[in-house]
Amino acid sequence: GPGLPAPSNRVDRYDPETDSWTQMPSLPISVSQPVAVGIGGRLIVNGGTGRSRGTSCGPCYNNTYEFNPLDNRWTQRGGSPTSRAFMGAARIGNSIYVTGGEPWHDTLDIYTVAAEGVGSVRFKAWQVPTEE
Repeated sequence: GPGLPAPSNRVDRYDPETDSWTQMPSLPISVSQPVAVGIGGRLIVNGGTGRSRGTSCGPCYNNTYEFNPLDNRWTQRGGSPTSRAFMGAARIGNSIYVTGGEPWHDTLDIYTVAAEGVGSVRFKAWQVPTEE
C-alpha cells in the first residue's frame, strides 16, 4: 500500500533568478516529513520521521539543525520539546512556530533566535507557551 517517502539527508536550493537547483551539504541524518523555515539568513530544519513504510510516524524526531550558508555547514541545535512529523511551521519575527503533526499533537513549540548582525543569529531556546 501507499507509504511515506524514503527518509533522505539530501538538501537542494532553488535559485529563482537562474531557475536552477543546486545540491547543498547533506543533513546530518536522513529524515522524512520535517519542517524547514528560513530565519536570520539561516535554514532551520526540525522534526520528521525515520520511517519509510506505512502511514504513521515512528520514530518521530525532535532534532533541530541549522544551516549556515556563510560556512556552508549544518549545526545541531537543542531539540524541540515535542517529537513530531507532518507538522506545520511558520516564521513570525524572530520566532518559528511549530504546531500539529503526528502523533496528533495539539501543542505549540516556539524556536526563537536573537539577531547578532547581518547573517548572524544566536540560538536562544525552544519553549512551550503557558496558558494564561
